[in-house]
Amino acid sequence: MAIRLTVAQPDRRERVVEIDANRITLGRASACAVQIDDPAAAAEHCVIERTDNGRFKIVDLETRAGTSVNGERVNVRLLESGDRI
Repeated sequence: MAIRLTVAQPDRRERVVEIDANRITLGRASACAVQIDDPAAAAEHCVIERTDNGRFKIVDLETRAGTSVNGERVNVRLLESGDRI
């Protein structure tokens, strides 16, 4: 099952990314599945992984800025539909 991420861009437009993988990396690096155009983001900032039961979790890659879900800083967290990362 694919997941859909909506990425807010600096110009306020939104980009929808469909992901059908067990693990994706988000960050500024061109090698990331989802590139983030934000100077506060690390080259490889966080990953989203499918869990054994089919849910998805986000894992911060020990970045200085950290990763937040719904305004709360997290290291690892299960994601719910509508979460804001």
